[in-house]
Amino acid sequence: MRNRVRYKTFDQLSMADDIVYSQLPEHPFWSHIEKKIDFSFADQLCSVLYTGRGQHPYAPSLKLKIHLVQMYYDLADREVEEKVIGDLFIKRFLGLPVDFVGFDHSTLGLDRTRMGTDMFHACHLYILAQMSNLGLWGHKDERWIIDSFPTNIAATRVGSYRLIQRSMIQLLQHIKRAHPALYKETSEVISWETILYRLSSSSTTQDKMLAFSKLVSHAYGLLQWFEHEEATPLVADWPNKNGQQTFFKNVAILTQVLQENSRISEHPVDQPDSYGGG
Repeated sequence: MRNRVRYKTFDQLSMADDIVYSQLPEHPFWSHIEKKIDFSFADQLCSVLYTGRGQHPYAPSLKLKIHLVQMYYDLADREVEEKVIGDLFIKRFLGLPVDFVGFDHSTLGLDRTRMGTDMFHACHLYILAQMSNLGLWGHKDERWIIDSFPTNIAATRVGSYRLIQRSMIQLLQHIKRAHPALYKETSEVISWETILYRLSSSSTTQDKMLAFSKLVSHAYGLLQWFEHEEATPLVADWPNKNGQQTFFKNVAILTQVLQENSRISEHPVDQPDSYGGG
């Protein structure tokens, strides 16, 4: 995958910042998250949401870190703004200078709007699935994360993982046959490793949760790509109408499959044969 946009970066932390942060003890939660969880996946995946022109946006990885803080403490946007300004543990987790006060509640709301509800929550759930896979959450008293992570997600329906996977492959194979120019550009924004990954019968519930949430986030990323300014002219200039109609049909199928299989369901997360398997 190629990152198609440059994000706003912070200057290297000053010696004064290093001194302040070095005096802080390890945080029982945020220090583990910072060391073990990959947020950077979102920077490439969500690059299809930006044009790459004008003022550089804050990285999606940073926005998702802030959202995780918000969910953990159950904060409103204004409250998380104050939390980021005044809590040194959080600033260290986010990689911000000690004196940084640049985020406001309206910026946080706009960031979520830019990513879109489906894309934003798909990325958020992949982060939570990583945490579960590493044993960083999972106890019954963790109400904050149980409320924010749909443990009863419809992913537990038999074959849903493979259904999403096959819908993505069908769409991509059609593009490869019918529109080589679009396929060439699309190949740069997708991860075949993620799309083709097969779960084994011995995969744990945590492994399945991780693979499923990652696949869903990449599926939404693929759909967002087709609305990008680099892709829309190619879609409009399809070599023939029949091929274009089949493309839109496959896009609609993938969208429907995602809506029906990655939303909250009443089924328990440990239902047998969940996530489809290999």
